[in-house]
Amino acid sequence: MRAILTILLLCLAVPTHAAEWKNEIFHCGANIPDSAGWQLIDAPPAPGIAPVLVMQNTTKQAVFGISVIEKYRDVNIADPTLQKELDALVRQFGYHADDHSIVKIGGIEWLQYNVRAGAGAQQVSGIIRYASAGGYVFSITFLHGGRQDAALDIELRQASASFRIQPKTKPAFPNPDRPDPAPRLELKASGTGFFITEDGFLITNAHVVKDGATFRLVTHAGNVVAKIVKVDAANDLALLKAEGRFESLPVIVSQAVRLGHTVFTVGFPNIGLQGFAPKLAKGEIAALSGAHDDARYFQISVPVQPGNSGGPLVDEHGNTVGIVSAKLSARAALASSGALPENVNYAVKSSFLMGFLESVPDVTAKLKKPNMKDARFEDVVKSTQQATVLVIVH
Repeated sequence: MRAILTILLLCLAVPTHAAEWKNEIFHCGANIPDSAGWQLIDAPPAPGIAPVLVMQNTTKQAVFGISVIEKYRDVNIADPTLQKELDALVRQFGYHADDHSIVKIGGIEWLQYNVRAGAGAQQVSGIIRYASAGGYVFSITFLHGGRQDAALDIELRQASASFRIQPKTKPAFPNPDRPDPAPRLELKASGTGFFITEDGFLITNAHVVKDGATFRLVTHAGNVVAKIVKVDAANDLALLKAEGRFESLPVIVSQAVRLGHTVFTVGFPNIGLQGFAPKLAKGEIAALSGAHDDARYFQISVPVQPGNSGGPLVDEHGNTVGIVSAKLSARAALASSGALPENVNYAVKSSFLMGFLESVPDVTAKLKKPNMKDARFEDVVKSTQQATVLVIVH
């Protein structure tokens, strides 16, 4: 659920009916499908593919996405060699396509594939298009499961057709009396974190801080800068340090957590859409292991979104029992089963966090004692909110 959606492009905002992206070379955008039923989702990059925007509609069993194929620069979409490679890429993702064709939409030539996967009730169908624009190769994909839906096809075709790109230009003769402004730090990602000690040691996901150079925390008391102390990429954990005094959360081992236990998180999902105020999400432990029975994770029914990554998974006493980390990929689920996942999310178990912290004894010595007394749920949420921060990555 990391709020970063791209490596080459940055999703700056997603208004109700349009989305825009910018980098130092060009601006691009598309009109997204009607907002009713559509939800922005996080899509971790596949090898060589950087997602720009991915949306799903569980009611209509549909996915719409725009991505960048990273390996190609300044290529011609009509090049037969490139077309063969893209043919292979379509097959690599498990889709069948009878043939491809060149279609011209909005002044851009697209290499189009009508694709399908599965059969019967499990069938998935749709269109994949590739285009070379602004020096990059983009793909637009829309897929849906179940029976053919003419209205949905029209809706998604219109979204695909609205794709646009505009190179950025600079004045040919800069004004020497008006120097260029100081360069702004590029926003790489945002996520959630939480303090585990009162002197500023903080936990978040490794994938939130990956590729970042500087880290800013929006805390209950104001904005502070943080530095990375230690990262465990295998278990998606990162320890950061900020200067100051903060509210913190106790961490307990997760062996005592049982199926059906009530848990919640406070985080900062989709800040471009939902704003910067902390959001509460509550649910249950849905499974004691993650995807493919991965013992490092809980499956949780807590409804989380991009930006919740790194947030604390907290029990009813206010103890941290996990770290919100991932969602089941809608694209992979649709391709393999013909259905979109509904509220299938994962959290790293706190026992793995405790193991991670054992190598930093200065931190473990400062951890708070577990909360054992019953308290009003509203009070537990308030304590969690005060210890939870928005992590801004540059």
